[in-house]
Amino acid sequence: MSRTTAIVAGAIVGALLGALFLWVAITGFGAEPRTSPAGASPDTEATERMPAREPAPAAPPAEEADEQAPAVETRPVTIYRRAATETLALVPSLGQIVWFGSPADRGRQIAQLVVSGVPGARRGAVPAPRGVGVRDVLLDPDGTMWVDLEPGSLSVIAGSDTEQALVACLARSLVEGLDEVRRVGIVVDGEPRRTLAGHVDLSRTFTGREWPLASELEPETVAAAEAP
Repeated sequence: MSRTTAIVAGAIVGALLGALFLWVAITGFGAEPRTSPAGASPDTEATERMPAREPAPAAPPAEEADEQAPAVETRPVTIYRRAATETLALVPSLGQIVWFGSPADRGRQIAQLVVSGVPGARRGAVPAPRGVGVRDVLLDPDGTMWVDLEPGSLSVIAGSDTEQALVACLARSLVEGLDEVRRVGIVVDGEPRRTLAGHVDLSRTFTGREWPLASELEPETVAAAEAP
C-alpha cells in the first residue's frame, strides 16, 4: 500500500469514528432509560399531581326520597245532584278533588264528578245520562267558566228536565266550589250552541241558583217525592 493510500484510508476511518461518537452523544445510546413507576404512564404521573376530586354524594334511599316529595293536597267540594222530586231541584253531596293551582284544572274535576257521579253519594241522582262527556273546562278573566261538552253528548240529552238538571248542577257546583268562578257557560266541541236539547238558552251564562235546592221546596213536595 502506498503512503498516499494509507493516509486516505486513515482519514476515512477517523471520519467514521467521529460520526459514531456524535451519534452516541445525540441518542444517548447506552444510558439508563427513564422509567415511570411500575404500571404508570406519563399521563398517570400528571394525574397523580392533580388534586383529588370529591366523590359524588350517594343518592338518598328510596324511602327518604319519597318523604321529600310534596304531598298531594285534596279538598272536599260540594257537588250538586238532581233531587228526587217532581219539581226540578238540587241536593248537595260531598266529593273530593286534587287541589291543583289552576282553577281550570280544579274545574275539570268538579265537572267530571257532576256528569259521572260522586262515589258513595246516596242523595239525589246524577243529572247527566250515560254518554255525556266533558271535553275541557276553561276560565275567562271575567270569572266565567266554560264547560266544553263532547259532541256525542247531544245524542243522549233529551227532555227539558234532563237538560236543565245538567246545566243547573254544573253551574252551581262550579260557582260554589271555586272562588274564581262567578258564572258558568256551556259549549259543545268548542263551539257555542243555542241549546243542548231545545229547552235551555245557552246564549246566556248561569250561577245555578236559577233552580231551587230541595230544601227550599215546600215540605209536602219533598215528602211526597221521598215517600216509598
